[in-house]
Amino acid sequence: MGTPKLSYHKGKGLYYARFDGKQVYFGKDHAEAAQRFAEALTLWRAGEPVDGPRKDSITIVEAADRYLAHAAEYYGSDSHETGNLRQSLRRLCELFGREPLANLSPRS
Repeated sequence: MGTPKLSYHKGKGLYYARFDGKQVYFGKDHAEAAQRFAEALTLWRAGEPVDGPRKDSITIVEAADRYLAHAAEYYGSDSHETGNLRQSLRRLCELFGREPLANLSPRS
């Protein structure tokens, strides 16, 4: 099997690569995906298993994006509830957007 290559999945809007037949996703942002892919490739070359990013490595922006997609589906994309959530999450993302979600605390 050849060296894995970073690819883009149009349907999911995510970057991914195949390691030993297993598809591993690296996120939506190209720069972050490329960095995560490089780390995974280093592990793979060292003979270690590659499972993709740890669940606690999701950023606050990624979590907010996923939640807004859920809210738009649940409440409707034009609902007041979805608009209120979008407005509330905007400030959170401005302040802490690239921080890992696991680092968010009530005090922050």
